[in-house]
Amino acid sequence: MSKESEKLLNTDNIFSLAETLREKSLYLQALRNFEKALKGYLRLQDNNGIFNTLLALGDTHRMTGGFDRAVKRYSGAIE
Repeated sequence: MSKESEKLLNTDNIFSLAETLREKSLYLQALRNFEKALKGYLRLQDNNGIFNTLLALGDTHRMTGGFDRAVKRYSGAIE
């Protein structure tokens, strides 16, 4: 497995963990992991990963009442 593939797999695992945490209503931990995943996808220039992570961040901020932050993340996803 190439180094890039390993980085992508690790980033995908972080994203999956964040999704699981969000499903369990552990929003703060989910947000931290989504942010880590976003950094990984940005480094890898994975547009699909960036898009999905920005949407997930927006959704999570919206769920916790962070409407301004949600708008910022949703806006980032459509740029």
